[in-house]
Amino acid sequence: SQAAQVICREPWALLVQAIMHELKLPKSGLPRSALLDHQSPFGGSPLAGQSPLGGSENLDDLEHTLDVPQMLEVIHEIKQLKVLCISTPEAGHLVPTAQVAMALAQRRHQVQLVTCAWAEQKIAAKCKQSGCDFVGVAPHVLSAESGEGKAAELMAAGMMTAMFLYYDDEMHQPVRDLVRKVRPDVIVADFITPCAWRVADDFGIPVIMNFPCPLKLLNAFTPLAQLMALPVSWRLPKAEAEAMRHMFDELGSFPYERTCLLNTFFGLEAAVPVP
Repeated sequence: SQAAQVICREPWALLVQAIMHELKLPKSGLPRSALLDHQSPFGGSPLAGQSPLGGSENLDDLEHTLDVPQMLEVIHEIKQLKVLCISTPEAGHLVPTAQVAMALAQRRHQVQLVTCAWAEQKIAAKCKQSGCDFVGVAPHVLSAESGEGKAAELMAAGMMTAMFLYYDDEMHQPVRDLVRKVRPDVIVADFITPCAWRVADDFGIPVIMNFPCPLKLLNAFTPLAQLMALPVSWRLPKAEAEAMRHMFDELGSFPYERTCLLNTFFGLEAAVPVP
């Protein structure tokens, strides 16, 4: 359930300002005794020559006499959410996902950032500062930058899509176990980490796709664009071509079917139709 409450600090301030703009009271308009004896609604006794409303009769003095902040404070009461933000450990995908996780944590939601354990040194401290928990999975997986292990081998061969799918395959079961245990209200999934939305769909959990790219690039993931990309894959190493086709199959028509977060660079990139 949700509830909203609007609080107006010092409602007198808004009322008095409106009245003072409408009324033009001459200095002789009130007896001197009324000016001397009137009690200001803001507290304290006004000096002679002040308006019975507690301020100067000179409208230019409003900013000095009405020093109560003129503001509305809007308070929304909403359910605290349990959120899992899941991403491959490579920085171009992990950092944007972490930014979403930390923003949610700063708004007092219960948030866990989930990725391969080796990324803990990169980002765990920043997560902790914002109140977001870091959860490392698949500790046996080594980083591509380490020069060791399968991820490093695939990166050295220029097979980046195959590398991302390797990370995803190794994360799948640990992520599934975590989701079963935590039962989050929503999952934020990096768009190149399919295990996040596959597990979410299995458990009936809503998914938001994080797409850290310009809006224009979203059109590269439409069914027609995916079909046109297939001939390009024929010139790639077999493992990379298979990984690309697999990734397109996993993505499906996600711009049409799922909520997506985008970096749109408003004002720097031309407007384009949204799929």
